[in-house]
Amino acid sequence: MVIYLPKQILVDALPSYAMTLLPLISITAMMPSTFITAYWSDKIGQIPILIVGYLSSFALAYPVLLFTTTSTTLWPIVIVHVLFAWSLGACFGPRSSLITRMFPVSHRYTGVSLTYNIANAAFGGLSPIICATIANSYGPSSPALWIIVCALISFLSVIQLVKAPKENQKY
Repeated sequence: MVIYLPKQILVDALPSYAMTLLPLISITAMMPSTFITAYWSDKIGQIPILIVGYLSSFALAYPVLLFTTTSTTLWPIVIVHVLFAWSLGACFGPRSSLITRMFPVSHRYTGVSLTYNIANAAFGGLSPIICATIANSYGPSSPALWIIVCALISFLSVIQLVKAPKENQKY
């Protein structure tokens, strides 16, 4: 989203430095959130933090994109992007330790590497094409639907982990 918005939507509405500033601020805001939520997940568990992260991403995706596509001033856009970046940090922080704990030590290297690479290729690699297609078909704020679908799939996956038999849980 931090690349899509400046390139596709805000080119004429904002000054040229905003094209670099907005992704920089968003990614910089995500970093402390990732570390803080990873720390919290060590204290209270990965699943509660992931649930909060996915629900907040689900709830914030459309309002952030709608606000971004309708506002013409930079600083309100920065504020909503920082909020969204914090919700994404809550998704990224505990994810690594959760995935690591899901596999026994004998299969951990293969399990984690396959999980990360397949997920990043399928969702991260195809997301720009999917979002551009959705935006061309349904309007500039419609790529929020892809974010909402991904957040919903992730949320339902975490809920299924909670429902798994206790003897299989290591997280």
